[in-house]
Amino acid sequence: MFTYEVVIAAMLLSSPGDDVPERIEPWITAIHPAIVALAIEAEILDPRAASGYFASDWSWSQDLLALRGQCASLQSAPMLADCHQLPPLGFCSCMLTANREFREELKRRAACDMVHREEIIAAIDDTDAMYHVWAAVAYAQTRHYDVTMRRQSLHAVRRMIGPEAFYAGTLPPPLPLWAIPRR
Repeated sequence: MFTYEVVIAAMLLSSPGDDVPERIEPWITAIHPAIVALAIEAEILDPRAASGYFASDWSWSQDLLALRGQCASLQSAPMLADCHQLPPLGFCSCMLTANREFREELKRRAACDMVHREEIIAAIDDTDAMYHVWAAVAYAQTRHYDVTMRRQSLHAVRRMIGPEAFYAGTLPPPLPLWAIPRR
């Protein structure tokens, strides 16, 4: 790729708005490989979906607008390299299983313990919040998912736990430990 192709591709991908100037059309045939390559490099297009973009002359503007939308929506999302600081998928699956089993136990307790019912319901809410964090980590770690979905999941994790905890790789426990009965 030539430098001008990359510059034009970057401009086309990052341009705001929902319109594509018609005078760009003659350039698209020459420039679309650079657009696709840059979109893959910027993790706004999954490499497995790349062959479907700019496949026909009549859809180039829709394809470009779709990539622009992806670029805008993922602008503040972490890159996939940030997955390395989070637990692997197998570990996340175990934590999610423990979370759901604990939630079921809390539901059983709530049905028969009227004295502590409010605290148990609060523990169920905390368990659900922790589940959402761990599920988002699991989605981000699932390699056969689309790159955009994985980045959106990373963004959700960072939003739920905060940037400091996210970049430190510090996740909440999978269960509200305060709600585990002591014997």
